[in-house]
Order: sequence, then structure tokens, then C-alpha cells
Amino acid sequence: MLDFKPIPRRLNLRHAAPVDHRLMAGSARAGAARTMAAFVDPRAPPVNPKPPAAAHAANATHATPADPAAGDTLDHCAGLPPAHPVALLRHQRPALRAAAQSAFDALWLAPEGRSRVAHERSLVALRVAALLEDAPLVAACRAQALKAGAGAAELARAMPASEADTLTALNARLTTLLMFVDRITLQPAAGTARQLEAMARLDFGPAAIVGLAQGAAVMAVLARVVAGVRAIAAAGERGAAPSIASPGAAAGLLPGHHPAAPARALRGRFTMDGLAWRPWLPPVDPAQATPAQQGLLAQWSPASRRSSFELTMLHTPSLRAPQSRLLAEASRAAGGLPWSERALVAAAVARQDGCTFGASMLGRIVSRMTRDAEVMGMLFAQGVNLPLPPRRRALVDLAVDLAAVQPRVAAGRIEALRAAGCSELEILDAVHAAAAAAGDDRLALTLGEAVPHPG
Repeated sequence: MLDFKPIPRRLNLRHAAPVDHRLMAGSARAGAARTMAAFVDPRAPPVNPKPPAAAHAANATHATPADPAAGDTLDHCAGLPPAHPVALLRHQRPALRAAAQSAFDALWLAPEGRSRVAHERSLVALRVAALLEDAPLVAACRAQALKAGAGAAELARAMPASEADTLTALNARLTTLLMFVDRITLQPAAGTARQLEAMARLDFGPAAIVGLAQGAAVMAVLARVVAGVRAIAAAGERGAAPSIASPGAAAGLLPGHHPAAPARALRGRFTMDGLAWRPWLPPVDPAQATPAQQGLLAQWSPASRRSSFELTMLHTPSLRAPQSRLLAEASRAAGGLPWSERALVAAAVARQDGCTFGASMLGRIVSRMTRDAEVMGMLFAQGVNLPLPPRRRALVDLAVDLAAVQPRVAAGRIEALRAAGCSELEILDAVHAAAAAAGDDRLALTLGEAVPHPG
């Protein structure tokens, strides 16, 4: 078990764009118990930063890691040369930086189980980058997909169609794959068990479905880290800027000015009551785990080994291992943004994503740590525009920007965080917390549902 220094418990708390349905036509969080265990108990041991040996051995011949000469992929996509101040800032979170690169590299590994579509992970990664309209990320994914053996014609099919009916020429499995990825990326709260049943009828097994979902979730996380890092760099280039004023500033409270989130296919309601997570796919039976799965299981706590969420994610250990490390580091890396504020950022993202399970868990954590249940109750009832003190307001505003379907940080957001007293490392930590929550929410919403806690 690795040594871990708990995060200091300072008690400073804390739009989605409409979905193009033509594109959609065309194209216990208990494991959150593991992911969110990092928020629930900062004393919990971090995930082993080294992948399980069995998993590494199983995938060694299939890996196509990013070219070392190109440096860090996320820095490259964010337009940061190695000596850039924000690139050096990212080096202050070395484990998280390495986990993000490992998660990107895992997208080009051969999928667990029998693939339903050739080069499916390459298609998923490229599709998500294109849906998010991130040109540098699209270019990075295309380059890696070609190295992984995908052909240019194959990759062209992953690009969003300009007309809905152009996908009719694709086979049923590829069409289903692309529509599934589109839903996770653009409208995760609309996921249903029936959609997974329809995929099963086309011979997508549990490992294939979980692999597609995890690939899209990893891309959702990485794209938001890139968007946040770009914003920090751009704010540095602009230099000091006046803080954003508001009529409520004199009273110490600032309202938000975000467009109302569109109607969502929410299951249940936002609540501070305890919720559990029920999967729509059969979790892995630890007694029948593969060597790669056993290697990952060995790193988990007893609670995680009983988690329905984590056992469902265990279908694809090559993706879950680096994602788990990234999530753990984002939530409890020592120093930087206080633990309660990271949880506040993640709760605001869950509120925007429509993830009632994540919001419930995080809301209770923030309330317990800050002794301020009223704020989280207002967040759930009123949404992200509730009046907040300047620092909390700036953190929630950043979270909302990064929760958007196409994450873009508005001008002035980083300056507002600085004016509210956030250091550069704290701002980076807020970006990581928001990005991690966006990926986790997508898995919880797509592969299962929140249910009343049995206790």
C-alpha cells in the first residue's frame, strides 16, 4: 500500500448545448464508490500508479503509445511548448499528468473481448474529438489511429455526417456504435437499459459495450483537461484583467448568469438522500476474472471489490486502470485546491450533467465538510445560478463551462478565479476535478441508474 498524505481540509467551499438530433439519428455509482471514494475518504489509498503486470503483459504487443518525440499529448493539443509556464504547472501534478497520458495511450490498445467493429477504439476516440469540435485533438486521434492500423477510409466513417441520412450506407453495427458514442458524448442523461439491449441484439457483449462507454468517457475527461489548460494559458497571455463585477458583490454574493440547461431525460431527482447504483449489464464475477482483471482487482480496496460500478468497469481493465489513477489523483492529490472545493466543482458538473447519483454523493460530502447543507440544497433546487460568495461562484462558473457538451472556458473565468484568491495550481486542480466528474457521470448515466439506497 502506497503512502498517502491527506488533503488539508480547509472549509472554503464552493450548459449543456442542445443536442442536434439529426446528428444523433445519424450517428452504486458505488463505483463511483471507487472513484468517489477519493472524495468520500481522502485517507483511502491511491490507485497503484503502475498498471497490473498481467494487464501490461496481455496488451504489450498491441499498444501504440504516443510518440515520445512529440512530448505530452495534452500539452501538444493545448498548444503548449515544453517550457511554457502552464506546461511546467502541469508538472506539479506528475502522477495526474502521467495518468492522463496513459489513458490516451490506452485508447489505441486492442479491446478486451471480441471486437464488433474493426479498430473500434480508434473510431470512438476520433468520433468524440470531432463531436467536441476540437481540431488539435482530432488531429492527434487521427494520427494515433493510423499508427494503430486503421485506414483513412475507416476513419472517414467516424466523422460526423453533414446530413443525417448519409449513415444509411454504413452497416448496422457501425451505425449503432456511432449512435451510442454520440449519446454518451452529447446527451448522457438520455441513456436507457433498452439501448444496451438493442446493442446486445447486434452481438455487442458486456465487454464491448463497457469498452465503448469507457473510451468515450476517457475522451470526455481528456478534452476537458485540454480546454481548461488552454484557458489558463490564454489568461496568462492576456495578463491581469479586471475582476467580473456584479450588483451582488457588495453583499458578498454573486449570482450566476448561465443559460438554463435544456430539458433532460433525468431519472429521479436531485436529493441529498443516499442513493445506490444499479448496473444494466452483468458485472464481472471476481471468481472468473481474467489475469488482467485479477491484477486490477488486487489494487482495489475491499469496498471497491464489492462495488457494482467497479465490477462493471472491470470488463475493460486496460481502460479502467489508467482512468482510475487519473480520477483518484484528480480528487485527492495532496496540496492545491481543498478537498471540499474539488467536491463542490464535481457536484456542479453532476448537476449540469443530470447525474443524480453523483450529485447526491458529492452534495453530502460538501455539506459534511463545510457544515453548510443549505448551499448544496440550493444548488440542487435552483441550479448553478444560485448566489454564492466570489470564490465559490468562480469555481462553479468554471465547472459549468467545462460541463458543457462542447467544453469552452469563457473569457474572464480564470481571471475571476485569481481575483478570488485561487492559485494557479488550485485552478488546475479545479479543471481536473470538473473533467474527472464529466467522465464519471457519463459512465454512471450510460451503463446503469441511481436507485434508493437499500439501507
